[in-house]
Amino acid sequence: MYCAALAALALFNFAAPAQLTFDTKVPFVAGKGAQKEYRNAALVLDDSARRLTISPKNAARIEFDYDAVSKVFVEPNTRISYSLGAAFVGFAIGGGLFGGRIAEAINNPNKMDLTVYIEHKRPDGTVAPVVLSIGKEDSTAVLKGIEAAFGDRATLAGFAAVPEKAETRDLGARHLIKGNPTEQPMPELRADKALVVVACPTGNGLDAVRTDKYQKWGGYILVNEKIVALNAPGTYSFFYLDPGEYTIVSQVRSPGSAQDATGLRMKLEAGREYDLIQTIYIAGKFKSFLGWHSKELVMYEIANLFLSDWQVPQTVNP
Repeated sequence: MYCAALAALALFNFAAPAQLTFDTKVPFVAGKGAQKEYRNAALVLDDSARRLTISPKNAARIEFDYDAVSKVFVEPNTRISYSLGAAFVGFAIGGGLFGGRIAEAINNPNKMDLTVYIEHKRPDGTVAPVVLSIGKEDSTAVLKGIEAAFGDRATLAGFAAVPEKAETRDLGARHLIKGNPTEQPMPELRADKALVVVACPTGNGLDAVRTDKYQKWGGYILVNEKIVALNAPGTYSFFYLDPGEYTIVSQVRSPGSAQDATGLRMKLEAGREYDLIQTIYIAGKFKSFLGWHSKELVMYEIANLFLSDWQVPQTVNP
């Protein structure tokens, strides 16, 4: 579900200048499963010309009219690296912040990094997404600028889930994983089941998954303590569950690293899709967390990911 559109933020009185400029970062990926690079860029919202311009470092400028924008989603940024606070942020985005309180970022000193997903139509009629990373120091001003520029086309993603600090489980034999370079099935809804999609993007300095050889580490997805999927940076997974309440946990296991488990308690309905991002990072040891996001952002990530090909060790030749 989504909370009220950003138009609600107009309740905050402010006088915005005709042109706003912000520092941002734009992701670039060389190919499917490749390490993601975030380049510094300048974001300009020109209300007089009704035009948005993004100027990345060492890359072509991106620009389009406000009227070409069909939708905007603003979400907490889960691309968090080398931060001891990352686990806390992971908990928060599953609960309070995604439960609507993100709107308080407008006048709240506890600001956060944001991901802004912008979908726009090119002159040839094709639709293209742009994703921006906004630092917490600019989050309030960017929210105001987006609301002024796009009105009810801009939405703060709001999701109801309860964060969980889970106990690590005995995962048994070490599973193996690689990326599937030949298949990329898109998950489809089923009327009698809840669909859960989990993307694990590259980033945070970790090597992307291999496609030619199985590796012995990754981020497990456990549902009510049962392993249902395994990801590594550069893969995605999906699975179906009966309607009901579940605890969905991410638990990392890697060679020579302690285990870490965090998750979300979610109530799932039949015929609905639940889109998650699994972030794996290093903070003294390998850690991870799950965030509930818009389908648009997760599908954007999946376009550059491999389907997870995971097996119990006895069934594969590594």
